[in-house]
Amino acid sequence: MNWVFALALAVPSALGQAEDPQAKARAKLAFNVAKRFFRDGMFTTAVERFDAFAEAHPGSPARAEAVLLEGQARFQLAQFEAVAAELAAGLQSAGPWTDRYLFWIGEAQFAQGRYDLAAASYGQLIEKYPGSARALTAALGQAQSHYKLGELKESIAALEPADGPFQRAASTRPGDPLIVDGRLLLAKAYFDLEELGAARLLLENLPDTGLSPERFWQKHHMLASVYLGEASLDRALSGATNLVQLAKGIADPMFAARSADFHGDVLRRMSQPDAAVGLYEQNLLTNIPSDWRRSALLKIVDLYVEENRLSNAVQRLQRLFIRHPGDPATGLAHLTLGELRLRQFYGLPDANRLQSTNLLSEALGHFDVILKGDADADLMGKSWLGRGWAL
Repeated sequence: MNWVFALALAVPSALGQAEDPQAKARAKLAFNVAKRFFRDGMFTTAVERFDAFAEAHPGSPARAEAVLLEGQARFQLAQFEAVAAELAAGLQSAGPWTDRYLFWIGEAQFAQGRYDLAAASYGQLIEKYPGSARALTAALGQAQSHYKLGELKESIAALEPADGPFQRAASTRPGDPLIVDGRLLLAKAYFDLEELGAARLLLENLPDTGLSPERFWQKHHMLASVYLGEASLDRALSGATNLVQLAKGIADPMFAARSADFHGDVLRRMSQPDAAVGLYEQNLLTNIPSDWRRSALLKIVDLYVEENRLSNAVQRLQRLFIRHPGDPATGLAHLTLGELRLRQFYGLPDANRLQSTNLLSEALGHFDVILKGDADADLMGKSWLGRGWAL
């Protein structure tokens, strides 16, 4: 009977500890301090404080919220794997925070590039908590995840049902940036499926009023792309010209680069190669992102080669070395120059080749520049192949 008496004494003692006003006050203070660090954007300190809180006060009713906020702080620190793991571990005890746990698990998985898992997490939130404040964002996240996976029909299905969170929200707040992003994504999915009429209808019914400059540009870029896909070249050209002007009001240079690139593509479709080259050349300036400079270079060379203007292509590439000696595109330029020299050599009649072996020497020189550097594997492989043809 002694153990019964001891237990009877222990239980009130434990309960007294749990209900100790001072202990509750200390727990509340520790939680609020951690929360303040989180709100002030001091995420590393917030993680440390939430960890300390959870260890010191495991029975606190605020523990589930603390785990959630710690996960959000870790997300801001790009600790995505830890976010997904810790929130998943606490999911069963998340209580009223469960929908937010699922949302941030999905966000962390999306940030990791694990789009299949992200789509499932977002879908679970929508299915179990359709009235959640996070349901709209989750629907958009699910659609984006499917789009990243190339699952275009599934992406559309995440946004299009009339009884789904996206369409319910779209009917009451059509100007919400999330709704605009969803409509743009829907149009993009239809465009990629080559259902141009559906894409055009969505875009033409999306009002311009209230759109940010970036979203305004995105809408009209996609609409002009639809016109180009439908071979409505005059409308596509008008849209392309407008995009160039719109990009001037956006600080991000990527918009100017994409505008010039698209304008060049339209002119190329309209059989205006020199005008197209003039547009592509705008993307060879130093303030343009390197990926777009590389793309412009390839398009210029491809256009010249298409018209059998190999000398123009060679001059364009050589100019790059002079103007931008350290440009990331120089490796690709060396490879392309080497291939062009090979093409020039093998395009000669057999009787003339002995007098033009300098073309092979130049080709070897360009391939060797790549092979002696630290270029990527694809450039290396193509350079070895080109070198074989030059020997």
